[in-house]
Amino acid sequence: MGWHAWMSSTLLAAGLALPAVGPASAADTADHTPAQPTPAVAVPVEAAPASPLTFSVALQQALLQDGALRAARANVVAARAQQAQLRSRFFPTAGVEARQGRQVVDELQSPVERHVRRSEGFVRWNLYNGGADRSALAAAEFDLAAAEADARHELEEACERVGKAWAELQKQQALHQHALQRHAEVRGLAKRVARQVAAGKSADADGQLAQSALIDAELALQGSAADLAAARAQFSVITGLPGVQAVEPAALPWAAPTGLALATALDDWWALAVEGHAASQAAAARRAAAQARVPLIAPEYLPRADLDLRKTLSERTAPTESSRHRRSWTLSLTYEVPLGGAATARRDDNVARAEAAEAEAWRSLQALRGELAVVRQQALQAADALPALERQRGHLEAVVQASELQYQAGRRSLLQLIDQRDRRFNAEQRAADTRLRLTQAQLRLGVLTGSLAAQWGLATAEGSAIPERSTEPTPEWLLPR
Repeated sequence: MGWHAWMSSTLLAAGLALPAVGPASAADTADHTPAQPTPAVAVPVEAAPASPLTFSVALQQALLQDGALRAARANVVAARAQQAQLRSRFFPTAGVEARQGRQVVDELQSPVERHVRRSEGFVRWNLYNGGADRSALAAAEFDLAAAEADARHELEEACERVGKAWAELQKQQALHQHALQRHAEVRGLAKRVARQVAAGKSADADGQLAQSALIDAELALQGSAADLAAARAQFSVITGLPGVQAVEPAALPWAAPTGLALATALDDWWALAVEGHAASQAAAARRAAAQARVPLIAPEYLPRADLDLRKTLSERTAPTESSRHRRSWTLSLTYEVPLGGAATARRDDNVARAEAAEAEAWRSLQALRGELAVVRQQALQAADALPALERQRGHLEAVVQASELQYQAGRRSLLQLIDQRDRRFNAEQRAADTRLRLTQAQLRLGVLTGSLAAQWGLATAEGSAIPERSTEPTPEWLLPR
């Protein structure tokens, strides 16, 4: 027998005769309940919720109480009312006028006291006023289009806020579960090492290292619990649902608009964004409204035509006049030239506002193009990195399991085992962060292309409707008490 073979058999016999340095014995692996000192860091205990919240219920509740969306819908109603007011200027006004009084007149060089009671019906109609009404009505139509686009934009933004809060809460839930798993593993390892140190099977330094790792896991768990509580609080504020403890782990419903893949050329995404981005459409409508308010000539410098129709309804005059007024019509043409420059200044004001609206519409398109390029690149990077991170986590999971067996066999040190577990935990965190970035980028792409609300079944002709109440049963913990 050679020296190497003799040395291998000797080490194998020694390994079989002596207890393992790690938790290899049956007594060590079976007993996990010995009393331990109170940990230095308090670890929160999570109570399991009755049932996780579904996304459809959360979205419905959030839109019902979203203040920005309600304000945008109210602005649509106000714009329609303003348009109706301006349209009414093209119609005549009708009314009744009653007069009662006393007159002293000279008839045939003699004073006559006459009592008059007369009522007339009249119709007044402004036929032309320099085109001011037509310009105002055209501008009001664009104002209504801008208000409706704003409402669509607020609906998209509200959906994005709910989606981001949902994704953040999902991320913190997943990270908290990983932190709980890591803490349980490190706590079990620390118990086993403590027993081995007490039995003289491991060095005291291993016990100190295990306690240090346990404190690190406890601090990480405590931080994860704080982040989870913050995500729950933010989600409750956005949705108006108090006491939300857990949401479904399923991914948010999202599909590339019109089947456009993330890797599609940026020009194709840009064409889709220009067609669907509600905020840019609102800016373009405001630009058109401002331009419609700029007349070629100030209306004050143009003539005005009015038609007045009158008919006597009743008349009681004593003593009776020799002639009575029964009906009449009057067409008046008025031409006034305003002095002081107010009309010119008003037109200059409209011209400046039109230029500002033009610049704002251009700025909105430039901001859209820049943001679209950035968000699309972020989505591409996250989508490419996520599968690799998932594979890395799987590899590290296998490494941790192998390291556990090798540690039990004395072929790995305690420091190496703890390091591998920390690497796996870090990989889980990176995967969760990347998944959140991808979800946020997808949500933003939906807003930039005006397709997010449609994907969730919320798009309407006006783009400002709030969905009907969901048919899904409301969880018991959300019912009023």
